[in-house]
Amino acid sequence: IVVLSQPDTFYAVGQWYEDFSEVSDEAVTGLLKGRTSKAESSPLQNVSQDLLKVAKPYRPGKELDAWFEKIGQARVVMLGESTHGTREFYEMRKSITERLVRDYDFSFVAVEGDWPDCNRLNKYICNGTGGSAREVLAKFQRWPTWLWNNAPTAALIESLKKTATPFYGLDLYSMYESIDAIRNYGKRMNSSLASHIQSVYACFKPFQKSETEYARKLMQSPEGCEREIAELLGEMLRTRLNEVELSDAEFFDAKRNATIVRNAERYYRSMVYGGPESWNIRDSHMMDTLDALVLQHGDSAKAVVWAHNTHIGDYHATDMIQEGYLNLGGLARERYGADRVHLVGFGTYEGSVLAGHAWGAVPESMPVPAAVSGSYDDYLHSAAKALAAPTLILPDLGTDRVPSLSVRRGQRAIGVVYQTSEGVHHRNFVPTALARRYDSFIFVDQTTALKELAHQESKKGRLPETWPSGM
Repeated sequence: IVVLSQPDTFYAVGQWYEDFSEVSDEAVTGLLKGRTSKAESSPLQNVSQDLLKVAKPYRPGKELDAWFEKIGQARVVMLGESTHGTREFYEMRKSITERLVRDYDFSFVAVEGDWPDCNRLNKYICNGTGGSAREVLAKFQRWPTWLWNNAPTAALIESLKKTATPFYGLDLYSMYESIDAIRNYGKRMNSSLASHIQSVYACFKPFQKSETEYARKLMQSPEGCEREIAELLGEMLRTRLNEVELSDAEFFDAKRNATIVRNAERYYRSMVYGGPESWNIRDSHMMDTLDALVLQHGDSAKAVVWAHNTHIGDYHATDMIQEGYLNLGGLARERYGADRVHLVGFGTYEGSVLAGHAWGAVPESMPVPAAVSGSYDDYLHSAAKALAAPTLILPDLGTDRVPSLSVRRGQRAIGVVYQTSEGVHHRNFVPTALARRYDSFIFVDQTTALKELAHQESKKGRLPETWPSGM
């Protein structure tokens, strides 16, 4: 019956088996309801039992030494978050990052942020320009500004400055900022490159630095500025460092900005038509940027990455794959090898979160209600009570160790726009096979809203980020 009613589950034998097992668990539970002896355990009881086998209180210090030793051997450690506005997630990621840099020689930090903005932080770290981390962060203008303009991020930047550990942005929203950066470099480049840069700038100039206006233009004239961007990027990639009056770091920055302009144009173009393409362009760009950074830092380079769980949690273990979406964590496992990438998810049961009711709205602290019954966050809440621990770590997930954690159940996911009405609460949970989506998981039972530092007025007219359907 399962096979005939779900014929498209045959996209892969392993995935089909998992889907079949998930439905089978539910079916068997229903058939045996009322007939199971007290000595037998149900699949739901297995979840709680397995969690108590692998979860332990999260206590910074020597108790985490074995975990740090394990993740410290990875080439890439990705630290997630189930919301974009939770103070505890930022503080814990900060402390984990600092230890990886200090004790395990991680080379750089890369985040779900714009390249030009983060490059200003990088210049502060490496050269001391900008006054202080808080002063540089105050100049971030793209909504939602609180993602990086907050106290834990400022403290992380000051910490990275002490070790001169670079900080980069992986994202692609900065189409116009990247054009401006290339124009500034163009004044010192050869005449051929400068000419291409001017042609790109001229094409985009009528839209008054508004991605919304550019997207509206694409609906009327689909060709847009695609040709000019392709020519510029090709010219930049063919150019050698000895042909321009730029340092190695400056030339690398110029090429990344040229790539951003190309991919951002593709991103905004795809948003006009909907579907998974815009999301996939964005996460593929983040993966390619991470690749370029690893290559730039040498064969022994090691990276810490910060991004939302929806980006770092392997897409194969959620419903994203059926909907045609991919993501950064899954791509990294495919590209570097699962044994060289460690994905750390984060979750919470209830509390408060900083978010906006609509895109561009003033952020505010909003209540995060108790997790949906039967979700992983709900089971983890029970485990936290049983262990009398407000914060848990599942340091060593794996399908062979915890089979009941390989079944898809809901896991909370809140974006920068958050609807708090009771009718949409269930939509903030992503079907997740926890033991396949992450290598480790950190759970904070009660969380509090992040607080934003003082900032300049956010830029208006920006297109919202794309999220997989159902979120």
